[in-house]
Amino acid sequence: MPLRDPPNQRFWLDRPDYCSYGFCVNVKYWQLQEAKNRFSEVVAQAIKHGAQTVTKHGKPAVIIVSVEEYQRHGTPRKTLFQALRECPEDLSSVVGKRLKGLPRSIQFE
Repeated sequence: MPLRDPPNQRFWLDRPDYCSYGFCVNVKYWQLQEAKNRFSEVVAQAIKHGAQTVTKHGKPAVIIVSVEEYQRHGTPRKTLFQALRECPEDLSSVVGKRLKGLPRSIQFE
């Protein structure tokens, strides 16, 4: 049975198996001061177990991830322009032709 949304934030920060909206994550939350004091452990946990969230004033501030996870998920996505340029289909009927004339003139009052 999945956990329900916690009644208060302190409980939520202490739960490593927090579930919300049917999505369960195994996340460790560190308070900023604790993360500073135990930074080597935070890094080791990020490498071994995945993302580690550091909170500031009780709210998530940063996420520490391993280089491997960052490279796996941090690759830049293509822009719409790049995707359209690489499309093997003929998109001229969708895109249309660019008019070569001058733009219309607009008068401001």
